[in-house]
Amino acid sequence: MRQKTQIQDDLVRVARPSAWLMTIIIASLLCAALFLLPRLNLIPFDADHWTADWRTALLSPRAEGQDGNVALVLINDETLDGYPYVSPIDRGLIAKLIDTIDRAGAKAIGLDIVFDRPSEPAKDGKLVSALKNAQATVVLGVVNDNLLSDKQKAFQAEFIANAGRSVGHVHFLLKGRKLAIDEDTIREIPPPLSGRQSFSWALAKADGEPETPASNLIAWQRTPKDGTDMFLSLPAQVLLAFAGNPSSPLALRMAGQLKDKIVLIGGDFASRDRHPTPLSIVEESRQPGVAIHAQIIAQLIEGRTLWELGPRIEIAILFGLALLGCYLGWRYQIKRLDLLVGLLGTAVLVAVDFLAYANYGLILPFATHWQAWVLGVTGGHFVAMLFPPPERSGTVGGGLAT
Repeated sequence: MRQKTQIQDDLVRVARPSAWLMTIIIASLLCAALFLLPRLNLIPFDADHWTADWRTALLSPRAEGQDGNVALVLINDETLDGYPYVSPIDRGLIAKLIDTIDRAGAKAIGLDIVFDRPSEPAKDGKLVSALKNAQATVVLGVVNDNLLSDKQKAFQAEFIANAGRSVGHVHFLLKGRKLAIDEDTIREIPPPLSGRQSFSWALAKADGEPETPASNLIAWQRTPKDGTDMFLSLPAQVLLAFAGNPSSPLALRMAGQLKDKIVLIGGDFASRDRHPTPLSIVEESRQPGVAIHAQIIAQLIEGRTLWELGPRIEIAILFGLALLGCYLGWRYQIKRLDLLVGLLGTAVLVAVDFLAYANYGLILPFATHWQAWVLGVTGGHFVAMLFPPPERSGTVGGGLAT
């Protein structure tokens, strides 16, 4: 009996350090793989995006009521009924909208419309005059030069020079990763591009220079609690219908709703400039680009932000999860507790993830953390095959079996 006990003690002394070394090696490899491979375009980020989108759609905050800083004037198919063409949008129509909104006392006017080709010369001139004469701050939406032909580039540059107004690019940030299933989903605030600030940022400056958010992620807001639309949205044809009689009660009411607001003019067409967002999971619809710009502008004005983990913290968490999972997978496999370990760890990760977002606006890469945990537990099973853990008698935590 004494000889048998000595042999067991010797095995424990040899196996335990070897098992720990193997556990550390496996955790390090898992950490490196999960952190580096997506960034090298060798595995996709889509799982983290999918879980983050669900979290955003379900837990994003709701304002008490409609946003008081931004309003939308939307040009739709009905607006263009009776016009001989729909593209480019009639420049005379846009000029009338600018005049009407400016008379209403808007703080700023943003045109989420690209001017990259001529239309009818008289109407082009009328639009330039409206832009020059507007008392409000005006920001023109522009397209990056590398997306335009030489003729389009030349016209856009000439139009901007003639209008004499600020510009901002209307591009949304898409990562363009090779292994991405949903890369067209809009999640981030557009950064400066080719020396131009984004359309949203240029308009937010009308309310004062905004603070730079902690991350580029859009801090979405869901439908307000009172059931109104997130932003006042007026169809262009309704606004213009009462512009000819500015003293009518309805015209005065609409003018009052636009006063001192940042007003965006943009398209609301079923077949163009519509994008999926995280909110599309619940709302089951794509948002027009102008509505996404409105969300970003409101966020910048209010100073709302979301947070992401820095690389060092992320690496430390991945290593810790993989190491703990690997150890528990090795230590408790013989007690048939590995499934319980995996499920409890998953439940804890879900709870931490939801609480971090709901209380602190912290975006955690849940799918990557879950993979580190589950693969760590699986790695622990592999370690147990090479270095079996010490047998225990009675309950977990008892002495070595004799």
